[in-house]
Amino acid sequence: MKALERRGGAAIAALALAAAVLLLGRLGAYGFWDPHEIAIADDASSILEGASPADVVADRPRLPVEIVAAGVRVFGASELGARLPLAILGILAIVATALLASRLAGRAAGLVTGAVLATSPLALLGARILTGNIAVTAGGALLALGAAGLAWSSDRRPVLIAGNAGAAIAGALLAAGAGGGLVGVFPVLGGLAIALALASRWDGERRRRLRVAAAVVGAAALASIVYAFAGAVDWVAAQPGDRALFGKTLAAAKDGHASLGGAWRARVPEDRTWNLLFENVAFGLFPWVVLAPFALRWAGRSDGGPPGVRFAGAFALCWAVLGWLAATVFAIKVRPVAYPAAPAIALAIGLWLSRRDRDEAGGLPLAGAAVALFALILARDLQVFPAELPAVALDGGTFTWPKDLWILALVPPAFGVAFAAVAGLAVARPASPEEPAGRLEQLLAPARRATAALGRHGVAAMLATAALFALALSWLYLPALSSQMSYKALFDRVAAVADSEAPLGLFNMRGSGARYYAGDSASMLGNRNELAQFLQRDERVFALAPRSELCPLHQGAARTGGNVFVLDDDNDKFLLLSNQLADDEVDRNPLAQSIRRSPPPASTVGTPMSVIFDDTIELIGVSAPGSVPRGSTFEMTLVFRVIKRPRRNWRVFVHFDGGGVRFQGDHHPLDKSCGTARWQPGDYIVDRFEVTAGNVAYGRTEYRIWAGFFTGAAGNWTNMPVSKGQHDDADRVAIGTISLR
Repeated sequence: MKALERRGGAAIAALALAAAVLLLGRLGAYGFWDPHEIAIADDASSILEGASPADVVADRPRLPVEIVAAGVRVFGASELGARLPLAILGILAIVATALLASRLAGRAAGLVTGAVLATSPLALLGARILTGNIAVTAGGALLALGAAGLAWSSDRRPVLIAGNAGAAIAGALLAAGAGGGLVGVFPVLGGLAIALALASRWDGERRRRLRVAAAVVGAAALASIVYAFAGAVDWVAAQPGDRALFGKTLAAAKDGHASLGGAWRARVPEDRTWNLLFENVAFGLFPWVVLAPFALRWAGRSDGGPPGVRFAGAFALCWAVLGWLAATVFAIKVRPVAYPAAPAIALAIGLWLSRRDRDEAGGLPLAGAAVALFALILARDLQVFPAELPAVALDGGTFTWPKDLWILALVPPAFGVAFAAVAGLAVARPASPEEPAGRLEQLLAPARRATAALGRHGVAAMLATAALFALALSWLYLPALSSQMSYKALFDRVAAVADSEAPLGLFNMRGSGARYYAGDSASMLGNRNELAQFLQRDERVFALAPRSELCPLHQGAARTGGNVFVLDDDNDKFLLLSNQLADDEVDRNPLAQSIRRSPPPASTVGTPMSVIFDDTIELIGVSAPGSVPRGSTFEMTLVFRVIKRPRRNWRVFVHFDGGGVRFQGDHHPLDKSCGTARWQPGDYIVDRFEVTAGNVAYGRTEYRIWAGFFTGAAGNWTNMPVSKGQHDDADRVAIGTISLR
């Protein structure tokens, strides 16, 4: 920390450079999220085309959309052009917060504070997605920097006063324009006024000036509330029974207003409660939030430390609390909003970490254990609910995590576990071990010395872990997730595969994102029949359609003698289809070999059988290994012939009974790609699936295999009756045996 104090200017410059790497890297490499970012991009396009911003954005602050429109106008119509101004605001927020801490508590506190904010998802993702709240964060940080400088600093040089005044005015305008008076401005000014009033009690030399400053800033905070609610009410004619003044009364405005940031709700929905922002704060400030309770408690102490540090701590605590209260009220009565006081919590953490060596002689073992446990709990939550992390920057929007990105979902929990270790040891700060006496102590001595060293250098270890996490979020996590949440990668693939002159059809692609990337040349297909007719053209055509449409398309083409080829299946939701296949292209249609109109070869059929279920489906073959290791995964194949179309979707059950136990291979046939209700008479179905052969607790013996069709849930099963073939009382058919070894 002492080295940072000596090289503070260079450290802040390095922080700005690191923030630029995190916020600008690969900024235009991923597409707009649909519908989240696309809605803002559409509004910005309308403004660029000449529409009035007040008409385009009527019920919320217009400034964020105007900033995006300005970026497109200056830097070009692209993802980079739209996001670049927000990324610049993110860098500004980080630097302003670092400078605020540096002025009040020293350069080391400034660097740590800026690093905490730079590596927090609220700032990091908020500056890289159009729906983020970074403009409010940047405005609040600038306002805090300028207003605190004017109110606290004893340096009365005109240049410094002018700079502080300029920062305060610019920050107030940005925060009010992007978030309204209640969320954008009030938490900063209200927190500053309370901190100045508290400081006047223990700073005798400047008591009078601090009280005057507290009164002025407090009046400004009240003015921000008046400004916010000026648009929330209307002065209307009073009705009988209303309290009136000159025949007029106040009533909640029906339409939203930019000064408040939305429309005030007369009635609050039942799901709007006071815990609305807990997840936003917990995941938005992950992983640093595990230190927040201890840092805010330390910041609230009224004794010890230089005056600037004490004032900074009081300001951070009051700003953070008022930010939570204002945003919670806003979320309950207006609309969802991100936590606006992230710089305040970053300031508290930066102050605490930079002062612990001076203010706390020893470690905090119990606090270290609590920090580690809290981090592990949050890491577990992010593993179970992976969509919660990116949702912090979606302005209340939600989405379903793509199932194919389960590996990506492990990135935040992995860093959470690592941070739990380094943060827990840093807070606990284990003492340096004494010379080992016994043999066991000698063996454990290297580990104990390493643990003690990590405790002594815990701040650096936490910063390094958080920096790696932030880099992974920016350069890996967000682009990979966006490939599934945006149409950009899909249309890039279309451009690489499809002939630019060939017709392109789009089916069931909701939102305007498809039109945004496809342009006006693509045909919007209204229903499934139009899609099928489009793929039956004589010329080569291409189509984008949901995966769920592949089964009816494939079945229809099989009946009419047409073709449906899958050229690309990388997207989790949509397939690129064509009616013709070039010489160098490969058909990725999984149903081409699974649903046939002619009998499959004997090698696929395996052991021939003839079992008919409900005069509808005939089981004609089974393939399974004769012996497998316990706990291993093996593949089985069931081959069916469809006699008549099933009336409902059935699942397949496969029971392996032996040694008094059972393991199962129950599954949806064809991996859910084509349910039995879509099977056509004359189809041959090749159903391949995987089974886990119990575990090491299962006996090494022979297991009899039973199969059939079922529907329903636990306690309410219905099995399809067997109309031909040997079966038991539960309509299970014996299809062979397998041995576990």
